[in-house]
Amino acid sequence: MQVIDRYITKELFRTVSAVAMVLILIIVSNRLVYYLTKAAEGSISGDIIFILLGLKGISLSIVLLPPAYFFAILITLGRMYRDNEMVVLNACGIGTLRLYKSLLYFTLPFAVFVGVLSLYVAPWTVEQAKLVKKRSEQSQEIRGFVAGRFNEFKRGDVIFYVEKMSDDQKQMHNIFIQNKQHDNLGIISSKQGYQYVDEETGDRFLVLVDGNRYVGKPGEAGYQIIKFDKYAIRVQEKKREGPEKVKLGALSTLDLLRQNTSAAAAEFQWRLSAPFSIIALAFLAVPLSRVDPREGRYGRLFVAILVYVIYSNLSGVAKSLVETGEVPYWIGIWWVHLLVFAAAMMVMSRNLGLYWLLLVAQRKAKV
Repeated sequence: MQVIDRYITKELFRTVSAVAMVLILIIVSNRLVYYLTKAAEGSISGDIIFILLGLKGISLSIVLLPPAYFFAILITLGRMYRDNEMVVLNACGIGTLRLYKSLLYFTLPFAVFVGVLSLYVAPWTVEQAKLVKKRSEQSQEIRGFVAGRFNEFKRGDVIFYVEKMSDDQKQMHNIFIQNKQHDNLGIISSKQGYQYVDEETGDRFLVLVDGNRYVGKPGEAGYQIIKFDKYAIRVQEKKREGPEKVKLGALSTLDLLRQNTSAAAAEFQWRLSAPFSIIALAFLAVPLSRVDPREGRYGRLFVAILVYVIYSNLSGVAKSLVETGEVPYWIGIWWVHLLVFAAAMMVMSRNLGLYWLLLVAQRKAKV
């Protein structure tokens, strides 16, 4: 590796790290707000927020790394054009083809890294997030409230209050429960309570010990007062549905290849598209980054954002067409990447001239 190769690789690494970090932080911050809202509603437990956030951050990085690398090349080479470094390199005989060679030292390993994330790590994160949510849902009705506060469930139909809870969240002391059912208001108070799971049905119960139950309608004097030693409330019923449908995104790549369906083919090609998009976007970024010194470092960045939005939307459309069977799997979504290479050749011919490209191709053929 020559000096110019090390220089460009170092600049690319610094820039892509900064751009990727900014993009990931923006998306993860929005996702954190979403999880906090769900936790406040009682949909998920607060204990798993950062676990889900970490898993989501890994899966989102696969989507964000290709555009981050695309913008990093534009920023790096745009700065070199602005500072006239590219003029000096051209005077030393380093042209566009040599520039591509320098980019390959970083592009190919980066594409392999993104490919490993897309093919192996991403399905694992989806499966782990699913397991974490499932384990949390098994005790959500009990662990979803905090001791010393009134906690609403089922849109206010059930209100829990527990003065104190044990460290394992199973033993409770001084419990108050208000339950609305068929216009009847039920109030239960007890000194102690604990969780219980029926081994046969799998249903989860809250067992109250030594308490009173009050039943009646608001505004009427007729109330029933029942004293009990033990009173069980079913807080979660185990789902007794058919076999759960496995999402394709959670399947490993090997299991995905065994699925002989259009949707599986689309998912597999979508995973392969991540490393291919790195190479395609890098090929387009080189001619697109060519700017005049007075145009500024970020002169083509707006155009690059527009190009990537179109490219991303076309990839999503192509995937949907393969899923529905409207496009054969052997065509797949590869035509979108070919469009990027064609666009790169058009920009390059506009910058350098078609005659020069044909001349270089002829010289390479003779060699």
